[in-house]
Amino acid sequence: MPQVSAPPAKGRVTGLGRKTAATAWVVAAVFYFYQYTLRSAPSVMIPQLSDAFGLSALGMASLVGLFYYGY
Repeated sequence: MPQVSAPPAKGRVTGLGRKTAATAWVVAAVFYFYQYTLRSAPSVMIPQLSDAFGLSALGMASLVGLFYYGY
């Protein structure tokens, strides 16, 4: 008589499930880091942007505010 394997018990994680969960976690972590760098970029570039565009503090604040609409 052939042996039939039973499905894994409910709530138990198989090897494929662990790989899928790990992949999803890595993708989410990379996306979060990418978003963090996008949010931080304008604050690092403010002096250079102000000089390049010839903007005052108010103009620079407006430019940075417009960045977040696109973001």
